Amino acid sequence: MRRALLLVPALWIGALLAAPAGAVKAVATLPDLAYFAKVIGGQKAAVTTLCPGTVNPHFLETKPSHVTSVSQADLFLEVGLALDLWAAPLRRAANNKHLIVVTCSKGCTILEKPTGIVDPSQGHMHPQGNPHIWLHPRNAMLIVSNILGGYKAADPANVAYFTANAKALLEKIQTSSSAWRTKLAKVNGQGYVSYHPSFEYLADYAGLHRVATIEPKPGVPPPSGRVAQVIQLVKAQKVKLLLQEPYYPGGAAQSVAQATGAKYLVLPTLSGGVPGTEDWLKLMQYNVDKLCAAIG
Repeated sequence: MRRALLLVPALWIGALLAAPAGAVKAVATLPDLAYFAKVIGGQKAAVTTLCPGTVNPHFLETKPSHVTSVSQADLFLEVGLALDLWAAPLRRAANNKHLIVVTCSKGCTILEKPTGIVDPSQGHMHPQGNPHIWLHPRNAMLIVSNILGGYKAADPANVAYFTANAKALLEKIQTSSSAWRTKLAKVNGQGYVSYHPSFEYLADYAGLHRVATIEPKPGVPPPSGRVAQVIQLVKAQKVKLLLQEPYYPGGAAQSVAQATGAKYLVLPTLSGGVPGTEDWLKLMQYNVDKLCAAIG
């Protein structure tokens, strides 16, 4: 583990002083990766999050303070799958030759892998598949294992400590997942509409199926007439759920809800996206509770 002292801006001095002596310094692109890293690292790690839960993770505007954070880090945690594309130029700017990079999607079950050539005419299509992997507990457990591997590489002397923390976290995820799945039985088989294809892993876990997105293509704002098309689909297929990401405009989904009577739900895709979702477990509990309450 690298412990070289670097000069840093004053805004980061407090964070450095707060870190335990010899701690692994981990930087995570997203808050849910950071949560897993904090639990696994415990008292032997200091974890920084780059993208807050209220921001669209595809388009974080990076800052000089982010470069400083990465330049001091031992461990860098990213999703991959072309979600946090802003991470690569950030690492290049930091020029940290000792940085261990963990792509947390390794080994995960990936949905919606496109077939054939992906080009700009298809919108903001991810060539490797849908990247919102952490919204399924099965993938969350693999993410935990990937992060544990990063800690083992960064600090071999404390492998037993990190492994014990990861084991306890995996057990908690498994227990919570069993309870959530039982509760979600009431929504199994329901159709839904969302603004962007952000909820496919949550839907796969809950037994939901997507009828449409308000965007005609990923990342393409709906043109005139799209709302009317979606309203027709919702009525024809008796869709009860309209799922909205907090960081996308909600007007179109609200119009569909008003015209059809479908339940309009703002569900966060990242922990911290709305109050009461400060970590991954609370995020999942919040979304499960909202889905079940909407169906009644």
